[in-house]
Amino acid sequence: MLAGMELRQLRCFVAVAETGNISPAAKGVFLTQPALRRQIKALEAEIGPGLLERQAHSIRLTSAGETFAETVAPGRPGQERHVGWESKPSS
Repeated sequence: MLAGMELRQLRCFVAVAETGNISPAAKGVFLTQPALRRQIKALEAEIGPGLLERQAHSIRLTSAGETFAETVAPGRPGQERHVGWESKPSS
């Protein structure tokens, strides 16, 4: 399922999942809003639409989107994670 996807597409998806909005998600992954939208569109072309429900001023995950988010980023969104997926130093 994840074979053809690029890491940046997954990072963009997780950023949108965590923020629920394109603008802060784009800032979090250091992209413009149109570039982030292209990454999300490419991801949806790869695995199919239906991961995100677009609303007037926000985006939320569908149940399929929640399942996918847990697959690509266990413990996400906003639960002691960063959009950049940096790992915590071991103690």
